[in-house]
Amino acid sequence: MKTILVDLDGVVVNYMGHVLLRLKTQPGVKEKYSELLNLNYEDISFWGLSELFPSIEIKQLIDITKTLPEMFLGPEPIEGSLKALEIIASEFNVFLCSSTFSAKHEADHVWLEKIQWVRRYLGSEWVDRVILTRDKTVVSGDILIDDKPRISGINKNPSWQHVLFDQPWNREIEDLPRLVGWDNPEQIIKDLHVIIAS
Repeated sequence: MKTILVDLDGVVVNYMGHVLLRLKTQPGVKEKYSELLNLNYEDISFWGLSELFPSIEIKQLIDITKTLPEMFLGPEPIEGSLKALEIIASEFNVFLCSSTFSAKHEADHVWLEKIQWVRRYLGSEWVDRVILTRDKTVVSGDILIDDKPRISGINKNPSWQHVLFDQPWNREIEDLPRLVGWDNPEQIIKDLHVIIAS
């Protein structure tokens, strides 16, 4: 069986939607940062979110909010993702491959929270399928489904082919295969076989 690596945040977990919600409810945002209040999910045209704003204060607020305790416990699953993963896992070896913040952020709780999220929504059997790494290029697989526009790391030629999970912040990328939602797992399986064979 071929191996499919699936990113968590932005692919299975609606992390960015949760970040946006938490940002809008942070103390002082209503009074000081109206541009945050007016930001909608579809307007997030940069993967890191903070690149949307010139203000250093807003960038810092975004960084702080992203690493708040329990930030990775609160998001809902992306629609259809849980059922699709179960179906796709009947045809492929599926691993959840997620990165977390660098050591400079002092957000060690994120590692545990991602495991807890997987256990809550997918069950304990999926915990053994979680790969947490700072560098996805060193992880072996046939396909990596990820919302990040470009994946970089030590390995310049990773074993996997990058398939973009469609999000507003990666719509300008045209040279990668794209997965638009989870609503048709059977078709996704067919498409993954075609991509692997190409």
